[in-house]
Amino acid sequence: MIHIVFQEADVAVLEKAIALDPKLAGRVVQIKDDYAVGPIENIYQPEGFQLRKAFWQEALQFSPYTAQQDMVDDKWTVFNLVKYLKGDRTATFGKTPDKETPQQSAGKIVNEGNQTAAPGETTEESVENADESIIAEASVVPVDAAAGETTIAEAVAEQPTVEEAPAAVVIEDDGPAELWIWMGQNQHDVCGYYWLMSQLAEYQGKIQVLYMNNLPFINEKGGIFYPANLYEIQPKEFLKAKRLARQITLSEFEVDPDEWRKLCRENAMVRILEGGKKIVSKDAAFFDQDILQAAGKEGGKLNKIVSNTLSKMKAKTGDVFLVWRIRQLAEAGKLDITGDWAKGWKEIVVRPAGMAAEAAAAAGTEETATDQTA
Repeated sequence: MIHIVFQEADVAVLEKAIALDPKLAGRVVQIKDDYAVGPIENIYQPEGFQLRKAFWQEALQFSPYTAQQDMVDDKWTVFNLVKYLKGDRTATFGKTPDKETPQQSAGKIVNEGNQTAAPGETTEESVENADESIIAEASVVPVDAAAGETTIAEAVAEQPTVEEAPAAVVIEDDGPAELWIWMGQNQHDVCGYYWLMSQLAEYQGKIQVLYMNNLPFINEKGGIFYPANLYEIQPKEFLKAKRLARQITLSEFEVDPDEWRKLCRENAMVRILEGGKKIVSKDAAFFDQDILQAAGKEGGKLNKIVSNTLSKMKAKTGDVFLVWRIRQLAEAGKLDITGDWAKGWKEIVVRPAGMAAEAAAAAGTEETATDQTA
């Protein structure tokens, strides 16, 4: 059994739950990119992939997240999941580097301050040594390959060379190959689910889904709450949640990829969960009001503005996306930014538009008055 999650903090809590119940024994694998933001048009094609990669490179500029590996990890993960579903119990999900991946930092939401990434790494040699028959047979399901869509084999061929070769992991499981996809009630997880399951329709019957949609759980203080994220759930509560596991139906394998294709065609910069699995497209300015309210009348350090925004906004997104949007607002003249980006976020000050000029003018007036007094 392989368990799929979409946030780094989910990995640790699910592994603790597995330790409590041998029936859940299996490897926990994370889909790392945040598909709730950024361009997704033609996402399974090389040009769509490159556009998304370019977006993250721009968004990550000046950020504290220095690792330079993008969502290619997810493509490699899908390739290995397909191998597993075909009966191959060895998988190359990769080693754990010291630093956080771009997509993981971008996917951070409030209360995830202790996350670190565990991205998979690939090399040209590891790709060349992969099972050729599996590569040849693997294909992306949600679109017509004849229409020019990228197959998993082609996607894997695009993997960049990195310094460390991936570690081969043997799935020690004599039972049937099965994936359990765990989702919290948030757009990050649901968009990741759509992106993933749309590539696995061939394996209907082998894929279970567990969606914590508007379900009550017991917190550490004994109270009832409705978690939006898996990592908020106590490990022992997962033992109850496992009873919710059900197969993704044939109907869902028809309807859900259609919904994802629709979202890809809309290609909005932001996607929000309205309820159930209903994702709606929003433009890049969707979080602007939250940002401007957090900046207030006085502004402040960038890190504080981001923290205040995350703590008060209803629909959550990542800190990297918020900073990218703050830079966009500054370019549009709606915010003033001072400080040296090269020195990191901690050196940046954000103020409402016009405040920086007013402060400079006030400082100049004060200096003139001092000179006249002297």
